[in-house]
Amino acid sequence: TIPPTTDAPTTQITDSYSVTLSYDKVTEADLHVDFTETDFTVVAILTVSGTPLFEGDGEVTDTGIVLYVSFLEAHQVGKHYYLLETTNGIMELWLDIVDTRKPELIGSNTITYEAGVDLVLTFELYEGSIYGASGNGITQNDYQVMENVVTIDIDFIEMKFIETPERQALIVSVTLLYPEGVIAAYIYIYQP
Repeated sequence: TIPPTTDAPTTQITDSYSVTLSYDKVTEADLHVDFTETDFTVVAILTVSGTPLFEGDGEVTDTGIVLYVSFLEAHQVGKHYYLLETTNGIMELWLDIVDTRKPELIGSNTITYEAGVDLVLTFELYEGSIYGASGNGITQNDYQVMENVVTIDIDFIEMKFIETPERQALIVSVTLLYPEGVIAAYIYIYQP
């Protein structure tokens, strides 16, 4: 797997009245923005109604601003509008939130099934979705997708082990789509 990027978020001052910040949720860190190279000092971070951000959302520092990860994570993907009160007046602050995290299986991908019980797989999808399952002859009749959960019919699993008694494991792939591409989660199913 490719490790998540730890690149610093980008800052672009588009004109004397507008600042655009980009934040990728894969970063999972506070957003520190340094304004020491500008001709202004930030006094406060404001909502569009002109009220200061809550203390737990961010702060003004000697060199710029910090927006806390909890504040950033609470935003949906897209552009969000705030204001900066500076020594040169009010500036627009555009916060562009993106999410390039890859969907992933919650828990282990090595599972011992329980006789008579459907196998339930839960995924953290982030901005992704479940496309489907494949491998070892699984068909759409053998599983269900409901939001972030794939349920594999126990009859399919048990039949595969009955058909091939010497089978060590049944491998099924779940295909996950996300804005940056496609990823496969391989599930190794063992007999009890």
